[in-house]
Amino acid sequence: MTSAFIQILSVYCIIFPILMLNACHEDQPQRQAAVRKCAIAIRYQAQHTPSQIRVHTEGRHAPLSLLDPEQGSAGLWGADLWLSPGWQAYYLDIDGRQFTDPQQALSVKTKDLEKSLVYVPNCQEGRWFLVKKAGQGAALKFQIAYERGLSPEQQAQAEQGEDVSGVPLDAGSVQVQIDGQSYPKQLEGELLKISAQDLDEGKHWLQINAHDQQGQVAEVFRAPFWVEPQKHRWTQGLMYQIVLDRLSPPLSNTEEIPTIAERWGGQIDQVIELLDSGYFETLGVKTIWLSPLAPNPEGLWQGVEGGIDRYSSYHGYWAKDARRMGTEWGSEESLRTLVQSAHAQGIRIIVDVALNHVHQSHPYVQEHPDWFYPPGCLCGRPGCDWGRYIETCRFTDYLPDLRWEGLDAMYQQVDDALWWIEHFDLDGLRVDAVPMMPRRVTRLLSAEAKRRFEGLGTRHLLIGETFTGPQEWSRIAWYLGPQALDGQFNFPFMWGLREAIAWESSPMWSLVDLWKVGESYWSNAAALMGSFVGNHDVSRFFSEAAQHNLSDPWAYPPEQSEEDFALGRLWIASALTFTLPGIPVLYYGDEIGLAGANDPDNRRPFWPLTTDAITELSPPRQQHFERIAHLGRLRSCLAAFSVEQTVDFLANDDESISFVRGRRGEEVIIIIQRQASESRLLKLPVHFTESASDWINVLDASELITLQVLSDPQTEQKAAQILLPAMEDYSVKVLIRRSQQLDCTL
Repeated sequence: MTSAFIQILSVYCIIFPILMLNACHEDQPQRQAAVRKCAIAIRYQAQHTPSQIRVHTEGRHAPLSLLDPEQGSAGLWGADLWLSPGWQAYYLDIDGRQFTDPQQALSVKTKDLEKSLVYVPNCQEGRWFLVKKAGQGAALKFQIAYERGLSPEQQAQAEQGEDVSGVPLDAGSVQVQIDGQSYPKQLEGELLKISAQDLDEGKHWLQINAHDQQGQVAEVFRAPFWVEPQKHRWTQGLMYQIVLDRLSPPLSNTEEIPTIAERWGGQIDQVIELLDSGYFETLGVKTIWLSPLAPNPEGLWQGVEGGIDRYSSYHGYWAKDARRMGTEWGSEESLRTLVQSAHAQGIRIIVDVALNHVHQSHPYVQEHPDWFYPPGCLCGRPGCDWGRYIETCRFTDYLPDLRWEGLDAMYQQVDDALWWIEHFDLDGLRVDAVPMMPRRVTRLLSAEAKRRFEGLGTRHLLIGETFTGPQEWSRIAWYLGPQALDGQFNFPFMWGLREAIAWESSPMWSLVDLWKVGESYWSNAAALMGSFVGNHDVSRFFSEAAQHNLSDPWAYPPEQSEEDFALGRLWIASALTFTLPGIPVLYYGDEIGLAGANDPDNRRPFWPLTTDAITELSPPRQQHFERIAHLGRLRSCLAAFSVEQTVDFLANDDESISFVRGRRGEEVIIIIQRQASESRLLKLPVHFTESASDWINVLDASELITLQVLSDPQTEQKAAQILLPAMEDYSVKVLIRRSQQLDCTL
């Protein structure tokens, strides 16, 4: 049976406060008492009439039969399903065939049967939910309403279909705390009003405790929010990726130099040093992405290619324990210091988590062997191809792969991942190896993150890694959506950048086609896609552009050269990722053109320390850093780049790409040139004819360009154009109106 045969409409008015607010309360007058609706209302309409439809749940002696269209209203089959508090699973039996609820995003699988999964709260506990959030900075205000819980007698009545009024709030019991301290409040009936006027800029946590007039304690409301001058957008500013061990101070002459796959000793303290030095501010960084922080095993281990044991766990992806920070990465106190200092500067911190696998020494392997697939199938080896066995294979023998059957293992891994956000006040997670897990895993992760941390609408970024080839957009899109991951990394575009720019083997206009195809796959998901030129799993873009020998990262690691043409290619590829929609990601070291072959040579030690150290670079690499930093800061301050999904491509040819970003009056015109060009005219969208104006290249303030408005005397149609001066190889122009005010100091 397909969705064309039957449409199921399930309403869960108690699960996610922000998502359900309009659906469950939009018709209620302000301050009208809200009452919890804890039943799962299953409604569906069949195109032809089944003879019997039942809902099977755990804990019920008999399945629930749904009312047929003759008994139900509007021809809908349906019934209200009451379940015990906690996570509950159910499935539909339609004439002897089993189905999940297609309108329910969450599911759990036991053996061959997949069931819908829903979180059921305790209906006898009242709860708070956000009604309105307005203002910015010190003017930020919240209105938070109380939804009454039911007494045991009222719940029994509600289960029989009777209307109940709930138990009123005890107004005297309401306690409001911000960051653990009592905070002023205004309570009007059962509507709570809170103002941020007395708070410093940065991240804060609101907590509300209360009970009803019968003494029943309400759900504790706890959620973070930010006080900052402008609304935060994950797309406005760079995300800086750090492989923590490789942020390593220079070794002394007496220290033995580790191999490229051994530990070099970078820790959280080095990130703090960079933050305090202003390095991230110089680059326009607004998000820091740290490699995994769980404890990892000591010693050397065999790589996926076989041979001798030569790989340490310097990267952090071989967790040997849960809910504990590895001392090899620093102290918990250091991590909290980093987070607090970053938040004071408006910078978010996300951490990498690997849910798919653990190291063989992890306690879960011994305590719950049934949580893991048996050994034998190694990814990509004969008889265990990636395509067929991607969800069941192991990277190596010593990395057991989670089975994901039943709720216990799945919820434990999700709970462990979210522990990092809760325990260290992080702002999101990068999720490793997404396609090696069923989609239900990342959907549960998303649902729990929203339920636990987004009660005040503060988005916690969940961005996934689905490593793909050049044209596998559909695989990436499969894991996106409002009830799934917030975003993923745009691997097809990264490969396109290498083909068109690093190798110059395809025309520049092909990148526009790649971008548009990708957008057609995930634009409806409102996804925050990460744009990047390289990361820790591929060779360094600079070495690809310099045509280095990349055949063997161990025997022939490329030298750190500084060819102008390779730096130029890296510059314009980075400029594209910095100026197109999405989240621009800068991999550590690319700001100075770090060389490197494939893993592990693409993770070389790197220690910039402060911006003063940049002056010690050669002139070409220093110029590259200054360009990257300038454009990174522009990304964080130009209003045009805060519009997450807008891009209007202009004339694109074999050697150049040009496009417009931003709303009317805030537009930015970007031109990326691969090989040199003569002076030429660039036509602009028709709305630019509304006013002629002078434009400047903010990368070179001395360059002034006049927008011309032409009029056809016969048709009276207008056209807008600018005359671009000749452009050099590997050059970039970012044009804004001369009259436009920048929101930051560059």
